[in-house]
Order: sequence, then structure tokens, then C-alpha cells
Amino acid sequence: MKKDSFIDNQATRVQFGDIKAIEGLRAIAVILVVTFHYFKLRVVKFPDDPFICFVKQHIAVRSIVSHGHVGVQLFFLITGFLLILSWLRVDQVSASKLSIKSYFKRRIRRIVPAYYVCLLFVFFVMTPIFRE
Repeated sequence: MKKDSFIDNQATRVQFGDIKAIEGLRAIAVILVVTFHYFKLRVVKFPDDPFICFVKQHIAVRSIVSHGHVGVQLFFLITGFLLILSWLRVDQVSASKLSIKSYFKRRIRRIVPAYYVCLLFVFFVMTPIFRE
């Protein structure tokens, strides 16, 4: 199954390639989230920061920066679109009917290892840093 999952992802990438609009939306989402966190973490301690001063002086920029949560929602939207695109591609190419059970097994097999790596990183690296 692992090989099938890899082939399915590669087949989708070959058929559709890198969708430039999706890459652009990802960049916008990253910028929104990073600027939001930068502003929120530095606004109190470093009010003279040039970026903080710029944001405070421009209402439109302040509005965009204060809505960084939209970047997270955009990531969820992009993820949903790409998952459906992959599902439709496999459904179109596959001779047999796709089952939701096999789909979720593939997704879990792909996501759970990374989840545990992140969990270990937070536990062993980040927790000691924030205790100090």
C-alpha cells in the first residue's frame, strides 16, 4: 500500500504539475501567519520595532496583520482541495472502486509518523526551553 500511495501522489503531480496558483496561495498563507505572530509577540516588548511602527501607522496593513488566522484557514482550504484532487485522480485511474477505509488508512500511515516526530520534538526540545 505504501508504494500505491506514493504512486498515487506522483501520478497526480505528473498530471496536474505544480499548480502555481496553489503555491501562491501557500505563500500568502505563510506570510499572513508569520506576520501575525511576529506582531503579536513583539508589539508589547518592542514597540519601537520598525515593523510594529509601520503596522500601527497604516490601517490597511494593521487590518491584514491582525487577521493572520485567515492564513491557517487558507492552509485548510488548500489541503482539502489537494486531497480531493488526489482522490479524484486515483478514482479516475483505478479500475476498482475506492473505499473510504483504504483512503483513511493511507492518510493515517502518512500523517501519524510525522505527528509523533513533532510530539517528541515539542516534549524534548521545546518544553525545556519554555521552562526556563
